[in-house]
Amino acid sequence: MKTTVYGVICALLLAALLHAVPAVGQTDAAQSTSIASHKGGNVYQPVTQHHELRIGWGDMMFETLVWHDKTLLPNANSNIIPKNYRYTQHWFAEYLYHLNFWFSFGGMVDYGGVYWDNMASNGTDDLQFVYTAWFANIAMVPTIRFTYYDKDLVRLYSALGYGININTGTEVDYKGRTTACAGVLNLTLLGVSVGNEHVFGSVELGGTFSMANKQEIYLLDSRIFTASVGVRF
Repeated sequence: MKTTVYGVICALLLAALLHAVPAVGQTDAAQSTSIASHKGGNVYQPVTQHHELRIGWGDMMFETLVWHDKTLLPNANSNIIPKNYRYTQHWFAEYLYHLNFWFSFGGMVDYGGVYWDNMASNGTDDLQFVYTAWFANIAMVPTIRFTYYDKDLVRLYSALGYGININTGTEVDYKGRTTACAGVLNLTLLGVSVGNEHVFGSVELGGTFSMANKQEIYLLDSRIFTASVGVRF
């Protein structure tokens, strides 16, 4: 399922890039004429809808690789064995205000969690369920976006955000905490939005990073791929 999703996202990114090549290759004179006229599907459209709201999904590739059937958290009870990891995936909501055709600013809230079963070992092959453990990351990220292509229902953009990440859950870290905060960086290397001026879908390639030091790493290139739907008004 994940392979199929990643394949679809990559195909959409490639199609949008190929669609954008003719406009990027225009001469300076052609681009100036296109920007000045603002008519008939030019590279830069006039801003008629200043507000954008979207909700979306992001992958948990980092969490899956790091936490799959093992834990990095110290456990005082060596008889406890973590099993059956489940991943919520990342879910986010974002609001942007389009100041002009190329610059937007706003903020995003993102949630991603991991659940697993702590099992007790009694020295045999049989494991007994003890309790369900979990941790989650809640990120609040002010964001700026730069749009460099807008034509024929397709927009290409990059974005950068930095904010705060709250990591919480049932487990205690090496400092004795169940909740900790750290900075979070969200980078969108390439975003592709397809739709009309009111309704659209988008896919993005980038990453989210949150760490306080080498021992407190909460997100490391998480959300490599995202997909979302949204409205402009």
